[in-house]
Amino acid sequence: MDFGATHHLTNDLDNMHLANSYHGQDQLIVGDDTTLPITYTGNTVISTTSNPLQLQIVLHVPNISQRLLFVSSLCKTKNVSIEIFSNHFSVERLEDNGVSSQGAT
Repeated sequence: MDFGATHHLTNDLDNMHLANSYHGQDQLIVGDDTTLPITYTGNTVISTTSNPLQLQIVLHVPNISQRLLFVSSLCKTKNVSIEIFSNHFSVERLEDNGVSSQGAT
């Protein structure tokens, strides 16, 4: 998870569902000001020990070292809060404080 991210990112096209080629001019700028090309946009699902998390507007950036989750967007679009622990995370629904998803970090 990256708290400074602006989009969900993956480096593995096999993680994406409904992927479309990206033909825009935007690129990903990382911490050292390196720019990386965006090759596809689409949706993905994160498997968890309970309910899977469905993410929309995921960018495929083949040269990033790890997948990144845009925490703020996830919380706003799914109306959830996220707790992160040393070995797992928990996603809780805000409307009833019920656990929506859990998984390993």
